Amino acid sequence: MKNTYKYIIYFIAVFAIFGELYAASSKDFQYGPTGLFGKHSKNVISVTAVDKGSPADGKLKPGMKIIGVGKSKFKKDVRRELAAAIDIAESQKGAGKLTLMIKGGKTVELTLKVLGSYSATSPYNCPKTEAILKQAATVQFKKVYPKNSKPKEPKLDRFYLEMLAKMALGGKEAAKEYANYEWESSRENKMYITWGWGYRLIAMGEYYLLTGDKKVLPHMEAYAVTLAKGQDAGGIWGHQLATPERNGRLPGYAQMNQPSLTCFLGMLYAKKCGIEDADLNKGIERAYKYFASHIGKGTFPYGVHGPNTREFNNNGMSASAALAMEFIGDKEGASFFSKLSVASHGTLERGHGSSYFNILLTALGVSLSGPEATAEFFKESRWLYTMYRTWDGKISWNGTMKDKIGRVGDGILISLCLARRNLYITGKNPDKSLWLNSTKAKETVGLSKIDYKNSSADELLSMIGHPIPQVRRNAVWNLRSKKGDLIPHLLKMIKEGTENQRQDAVAYFGYGCPKDVALKHMDDVGAVLRNIKETPQIRARAASALAYMGDPARKYYQDILTLLVQNREDDYVAAVDEALGKSLNILCRTPYKSGMVKDKALFYKAANKLMDHKRQTVRAQGLKMIANIPIEDFHIVAAKIMHIIKDKDPTYHSYHNPGDTLGAAVAILANLNIKEGIQYAIDIHNLPSGKHSFKRNACWAALSKYGANAKSAFAELKKTYLTKEGKMPNFGKFARAFKATTKAIEEDKSPRKLISFAEAVKIGRK
Repeated sequence: MKNTYKYIIYFIAVFAIFGELYAASSKDFQYGPTGLFGKHSKNVISVTAVDKGSPADGKLKPGMKIIGVGKSKFKKDVRRELAAAIDIAESQKGAGKLTLMIKGGKTVELTLKVLGSYSATSPYNCPKTEAILKQAATVQFKKVYPKNSKPKEPKLDRFYLEMLAKMALGGKEAAKEYANYEWESSRENKMYITWGWGYRLIAMGEYYLLTGDKKVLPHMEAYAVTLAKGQDAGGIWGHQLATPERNGRLPGYAQMNQPSLTCFLGMLYAKKCGIEDADLNKGIERAYKYFASHIGKGTFPYGVHGPNTREFNNNGMSASAALAMEFIGDKEGASFFSKLSVASHGTLERGHGSSYFNILLTALGVSLSGPEATAEFFKESRWLYTMYRTWDGKISWNGTMKDKIGRVGDGILISLCLARRNLYITGKNPDKSLWLNSTKAKETVGLSKIDYKNSSADELLSMIGHPIPQVRRNAVWNLRSKKGDLIPHLLKMIKEGTENQRQDAVAYFGYGCPKDVALKHMDDVGAVLRNIKETPQIRARAASALAYMGDPARKYYQDILTLLVQNREDDYVAAVDEALGKSLNILCRTPYKSGMVKDKALFYKAANKLMDHKRQTVRAQGLKMIANIPIEDFHIVAAKIMHIIKDKDPTYHSYHNPGDTLGAAVAILANLNIKEGIQYAIDIHNLPSGKHSFKRNACWAALSKYGANAKSAFAELKKTYLTKEGKMPNFGKFARAFKATTKAIEEDKSPRKLISFAEAVKIGRK
């Protein structure tokens, strides 16, 4: 009952944060300083509301449909086209006049405030940007109190964004407002603390660096040291902190990169402010090693799933990483992640669950690449900032967010303050060695505009080995559809190219390559795998390519095993082992049946190494290799399987989908008719941490394999599901899995004879 209550609270909290984000993002759009709200297609705006007192008040009303601006109808993107028209109207030449075309042949003229024109270097040396900031400074932070109530000093918002925005605008003078503030700090491991603590440290750090006010330092130390002690073994965080009671792992279901990056940056601020602590230093080192493992390889996914090469930015994480790398002095990392941010101008309103963090953070990471890159980025994204400005001078998230989530309007305001350089996150004391010149800035902005489909083969070949992996990925994929004699060029790259070129050229023959083409050059790729002079990363890429060539490539199975068992101390996250484990299981899912277990010592050494991996997904690859292990070999892996099932290892990186590991391990016991697996399956269901549906499904799948032998255990489990009325719930989208489990257990007429774990071990030792 206690656990049930805990999960109810957990999901209420999830809904409170992310449900509200979703609700806000699904509301009607705000259309800049017009005062209009509505919904739109690519060429029509349907008005749903008009702000009283706004330029549109009395001129438009709900139900009207806007089909164009001036004398032109909307063509592709109403918001971008309307924003461009607003910018013209706000110029001196435009005199504030904005003409809207209304369906039915009418036109309506709105009068906007004249703010001037953007300079070519905006937001730097730009009178219009300064006019927007001055206007916002007078209205953005006004507090509204109920009538007849005494104003009280409000608490800082969850992410301290109002404070950061004020200091970004006014620097040291603005920071003085907080001289008598009663700072908050905590060491308590509450729900969702990681989402706010990083931002608090950033704001407190900027405040201290502006004022030198030492009163804030004890609070910074409390947050920073507690965060450092609350990392999991991977060096990052989830919604909460890892604890000794959880064997050094995180609660919930996963590590998350977004809050982890801001926590990392917050700890770096504490260090920059002079806080010295051994745990803090160790925490910074652990986090840095993890985040640095993505440099040159991609941005960050939501959780711990390897570098993301599908997009340039996700939840503002490229920008956060750029700032953190610049703080710690890693120029290569700062430059790489800043360039990813520059290229992400077209995806600011995307993100895992919400566009909140992309909009909040991206421009800050962009600024590290210098004024030229920032100006090019703003030319592409300025429409968004125009749409988020209100008619009375505020800046908000579509006019719907208010102060509930974290004041993203203040976040946009911080981005517009880059030219003031009052804060380190807005470019104070910039490292000019990271700055891109005009040509490089335009090239970087253009990375997200490349038309790969219509690029020539020569153009795509020139992108092979590009320093930005997102470009390389698309170039390789689209090159396969081009005609011409490309293979000689690729084979030459494999032999003579740079590290990136060799990896890309090898990858060409992997997933997505026509089978007949790949097989013709299987041995060329195999030669790379077998070449001990090549880097492990390139050899692993060759293994991955071979894995998709099917049965003919199985002659390289032993070579992959040999590479896997080698030690690689410089591979911090053991990414090569992860890649090789996946390749083995793609190349052959049935190694015993297919005769791949030719050298038992080598095979089980490889499987055990995978099962020793700190990441759950890689341990799962090791378990897949031995899923159908014969009982006479069980003693070789028995201890490792039991170690995984007990799940007490404090060095494991946190991710809690027990089906991948615990469930797979119990399934092996079930296949070998080992009776203890039934209770281990029930134990999965009752784990104190992890997503309930993950645990339940893993338990059901494992019990299914025991058939009628699990009947009594399943009967007891079903009692825990009964409603107050004594009925079994329908389990919603999991109903099919529950029915399948019920059928497998209750319709099994020939239960197998079970043996004990100890007996199974003895069989192979005879």
